[in-house]
Amino acid sequence: MKKEWTGYGGILALVVFLLALFPARGTADTAGVQSFTNPIVWPNNDNEDFSLGFEFSVTGSATVLDLGYNYFSVPLNESHQVGIYDSTGTLLGSVTVTNSSTVDNGYLYTALSTPLTLSAGDYWIAGTTLGLNDGWIYQASNIVTAPGISYVDSWFTNGNGGMLSFPTTDTGGARQYLPVNFLLSSASVPEPSSIMLMATAVAGLALLVRHRLA
Repeated sequence: MKKEWTGYGGILALVVFLLALFPARGTADTAGVQSFTNPIVWPNNDNEDFSLGFEFSVTGSATVLDLGYNYFSVPLNESHQVGIYDSTGTLLGSVTVTNSSTVDNGYLYTALSTPLTLSAGDYWIAGTTLGLNDGWIYQASNIVTAPGISYVDSWFTNGNGGMLSFPTTDTGGARQYLPVNFLLSSASVPEPSSIMLMATAVAGLALLVRHRLA
């Protein structure tokens, strides 16, 4: 009995070691769209009024903390509403982005009043464009997203005086509207290297248990 307890004590020590390798994580932000290449910039110098953005797919789940609007390193002329919708067109959460919002990699971000947890599925993020010379990015040749997030298509709808609305017209993938973005809790973004390390450790634990039971 003492020898068996010693063996299980070794297993317990290994579990504690694994937990030490994967401590509780904070809420550092990770962008849903991390980068894009060769985009075209539309300056909106004719003050066009749309709600536009893109559809994205979530694998597993993701917690959205902030919504953002691009600002090209110059002050916005108007505030912009940004929101996330589900596939039924229901608005799940929205913010107003202003010049006092937080700057992060070319976007101004405003925190949601309550973090938004998205389960697996497709969602739409859109923002209002009305604002003279408050332009937007489109037709990127490549989009890199956070793990667990996939770009699907771009969508738009005619505006209603700068008020946010669900985009109802898709572009068939030809135009990739990126005036909007979102920040995720890092805890909802898996790290491939960590996953591999955990899988290896679990496999080792399984072998140890099998050896004890043999």
